[in-house]
Amino acid sequence: PTSELVMPMRRALFPNFAKLQQDPGAFQQAAVDAIGTIAAIAILLGMGLAAVAPEFVPLALGDQWLASIPVMQWLAIFGIASALMLGLDMLLVVRGFSRDAAMLAWMQVALLVWAIADVAGSGSFVAVAEMRTWVGLGFLLPFALWVAWRSQLRMLGLLGALWRPTVA
Repeated sequence: PTSELVMPMRRALFPNFAKLQQDPGAFQQAAVDAIGTIAAIAILLGMGLAAVAPEFVPLALGDQWLASIPVMQWLAIFGIASALMLGLDMLLVVRGFSRDAAMLAWMQVALLVWAIADVAGSGSFVAVAEMRTWVGLGFLLPFALWVAWRSQLRMLGLLGALWRPTVA
């Protein structure tokens, strides 16, 4: 659910970020505020869904889906990383670096295919969901560093925006 909430935010923020490109200070502040808001929403929803999955699955899907609880929990946590990368990706595109955004997406896909191939032989959907989550979380910092560098943003500002929702 986190990505589904971030996509409309991206559509609304994109033209505003485009207008702010000429003012580096305003762009920096708006980027930090937007990423902080996305982080707050994503962390709340992702961790919340992971926490309530044992009660949510039987209630919403029925007892036949109980085995899916760990998969839902892992993918809810992955949703946090996915939502943050969607927000960061938007900053690259606004700055005119859509090739970089595509390159980073393909790099993550390549890493994911390699990582999942390693655990897919186990036949465990939980192991695949866990690996998907770890790849997403592991890719988040390099992704953020790349975005900060290419978009001329202060990494400490972005980390500050992520820090508060994470510890809350």
